[in-house]
Amino acid sequence: MSSSRPYPMQRRFSQVLREQWSHVYTEKIRKQGEADLETAVKFGKIEDFDIAQHKTIQSNECIILFPKIEKKTGDEMDYTEDTKDNDDIISPSRMGTNGNGKITKSEYTAYRLPLLYPTVGFPCIDVRALKGKTGVTTYDPGFLSTCSCHSTITYIDGPNGRLLHRGYEIQELCEKSDFVDLSFLLLYGELPGKNDRIHHETQIKKHSLVHEKLIEFYKGFRYNAHPMAIMCAVVGALSSFYHDEMDIHNLDHRLLSAYRIIAKMPTLAAMAYKTSIGQPIVYPKNSLSFAENFLYMMFSIPAEEYVINPIKAKALDKFLMLHADHEQNASTSTVRIAGSSHANPFACIASGITTLWGPAHGGANEAVLNMLGEIGSAENIPKYIAKAKDKKDPFRLMGFG
Repeated sequence: MSSSRPYPMQRRFSQVLREQWSHVYTEKIRKQGEADLETAVKFGKIEDFDIAQHKTIQSNECIILFPKIEKKTGDEMDYTEDTKDNDDIISPSRMGTNGNGKITKSEYTAYRLPLLYPTVGFPCIDVRALKGKTGVTTYDPGFLSTCSCHSTITYIDGPNGRLLHRGYEIQELCEKSDFVDLSFLLLYGELPGKNDRIHHETQIKKHSLVHEKLIEFYKGFRYNAHPMAIMCAVVGALSSFYHDEMDIHNLDHRLLSAYRIIAKMPTLAAMAYKTSIGQPIVYPKNSLSFAENFLYMMFSIPAEEYVINPIKAKALDKFLMLHADHEQNASTSTVRIAGSSHANPFACIASGITTLWGPAHGGANEAVLNMLGEIGSAENIPKYIAKAKDKKDPFRLMGFG
C-alpha cells in the first residue's frame, strides 16, 4: 500500500492550509465508505437454498445457515432450589445446544452476507443487519474479530511489525519527517507543504499555554500523587474552560479542539510530573520544537540553565511518532464510545487516559520501568529470568507480549 507513496515532504495537498479542503476530504472518506457498501451484495434471506446446488459462491459474499431459532425469554428456565442463586451461570451442557441440553436437527434458513475487502488487512463480514433480519447476535467480547468503523487513518500488524499512517510506513515517516508532520498527516490525510507546516506548527504553539486558573488545580493534589491520576483530573477539568465552542458538527470547532489537545497535552503532562516530584511548574517556550519543549518543561529548573540534548530530543520525537496512533486500541475505543454521545472532547480524552492508565494498556510501560528498577543491574538478569520461568514465583517479565 505504501510502496506507491512518495517519500514524506515530497508531496503537498495545498499551498496553504485550507479548512474547506478538510471538509472535502472528510466527505470523500465518507462517500468512499458508502460506495464500498453500495457495491457490496445486500444482506438478505436466500429462498429455497440448496447446498447441493451451490458448489461455488461469489467472492464478495458469505452464506450462513441458521437452524430454526426461537428467542429465549427466560421463562423456559427450569428453576430449582439449586439454580435459584446461580441463574446467571450457563451450564456447559447447554452450550451449543437448543437450550434443553440436547443437540437436535432442524430445517435451515440461508442468508447472504456482504464480504468487504479493505485496502490492507483482513476481509470483514458486514453483520449490521444480522440481529434485525435473523434474530441472532454475534459473541465477541474482546472485539478480536470485530471492525468498529470505516477508517483510513492507521493500520497495525503487530506480529509482522507493521505500522502505517495514511498508507505511509512508520519507518519512512520517522526517517524523513517529525511528530508535527505526522500530526498534520493524521488530521488532514496528507503530509504538509512548507506553508502548511508553518501554519500547523503555529497553531500548536499558539495553544500550548493553559489557563492560570487550571494551574491552581495542581496545588490541590497530594505531593506523591500518581501523574496519571493528575492527568485524568486536569484534562477532564479542561472541559470547564472550553465549553462554548464544542459543536461536533462544526469543522472549525473540531479542528480547534484537536489543536488544543495536541498543544496542551505536553504542558499538562510536564506539570503533572513536576507536581509529583515537588518541583516548580515550567511554562512552555515557543522557540523550541515540540519534543524539545516537552523536555524543557519536564526537566528544567529555575536555578540553572537547561541545555537540551539534541539526541534525546530526536529520540523523544520518534517515540512520540511511534505512539501517535495505534488504531482501535482500548483507549481509542473508550474515547470513541464517550464521544458518540457528543460529550465535551476533553472529557472524552480524560476517559481515554483512565483506560491508558491500566497495566494491560499504557500502564504496561510503567510496569516495565518498575521491573527494570527491581532487577537493578545486569548481573541480576539470570536470576530474574529463572524467577520468570518458575511458575510458582509471582514475578513476571513485563513488555514481552
